[in-house]
Amino acid sequence: MSQLEFLAIAKPKRENWLATMTPEEKMVMGEHLEYVRRMFSEGKVVLSGPCLDGTYGIIIYKADSPESAQKMYENDPAVKAGIMDTELHPYKVGVMEGR
Repeated sequence: MSQLEFLAIAKPKRENWLATMTPEEKMVMGEHLEYVRRMFSEGKVVLSGPCLDGTYGIIIYKADSPESAQKMYENDPAVKAGIMDTELHPYKVGVMEGR
């Protein structure tokens, strides 16, 4: 079966979140970054990153099934902690450098 792609979107629950993160939120975001980097090294993430103005962040996962993508998404420390509003959607990278 070919790999499917899924878009995860995370939106802060309050304005100016980047400047007002609590120590606990900073810790969770550090764990989140480690998680995403590990998933990338395993070939399960196409790309990931935040908007520099703090409006949202995205991850594009590669998975064998919707259930596998859902599991990766749910295991993200930021999703588990509920510190942001998050969504997961089926996605298809249409144009990307190097593809």
